Amino acid sequence: MRLLHFIVFGCLAIAGSSIAQSAYPPNQLPMYGGIEKTPEMKAADEAYIAGVAKTGLTRQQAAIELVKRGMKTLNDGDAAVAIQRFNQAWLLDPNYSGVYVGFGEVLSDRKNDDEAETMFKRAIELPSVAADAYASYAMFLNKQKRTPEAIGIVEQAVAQKKQDQFVYLQGAMAYWRAGDEPTACDWAGRALPGFQRGSRTAMLVEEVRRRTCKQIGATTPTPSQAEPRPQR
Repeated sequence: MRLLHFIVFGCLAIAGSSIAQSAYPPNQLPMYGGIEKTPEMKAADEAYIAGVAKTGLTRQQAAIELVKRGMKTLNDGDAAVAIQRFNQAWLLDPNYSGVYVGFGEVLSDRKNDDEAETMFKRAIELPSVAADAYASYAMFLNKQKRTPEAIGIVEQAVAQKKQDQFVYLQGAMAYWRAGDEPTACDWAGRALPGFQRGSRTAMLVEEVRRRTCKQIGATTPTPSQAEPRPQR
């Protein structure tokens, strides 16, 4: 607990050191808004990184933990704290794709879609890319009803062997909207085992199957856009 406390709260000095020319302070902007750091801020960065090393975690391990905590916080509705965690993770490992997924999610919640998409694209271009980056980007595209692009992203994930239940869920939603019910049914079937039975997401997948699988039920309306964001 003390180790995590340092990782999470150890760089508060960085976060509050300056205010950028923006509606948000630097700790509320991806990568601290690209501000020109003062010598004091750079020293605070170095002290934070050195402190993380003393916990026994690598910078990469600490970044992963911070992104997990940031995603949980974001799902709980606190984007302000979440982006602080993503910025701390970026400071530790700027090549970790999960950082940019987190930035994209926050920017999407702020309706800053152009910058959000830039972050999602950056995430899937990194060597460290994981399935959640593709799922988050596809969900972003699905919400905008950019169906062909969403299909392209989930198919890319499968081609790169980066698929998981969230990728399959977004694929099912996209193919359903495209009118390809057999493929939507297939993808929903692949998604379902990955979710806890009775959970909100599992019920959503089951609903997609009912509406697209001929042997289960009839088809009608448009897909819901309310599915939860991928969990890390």
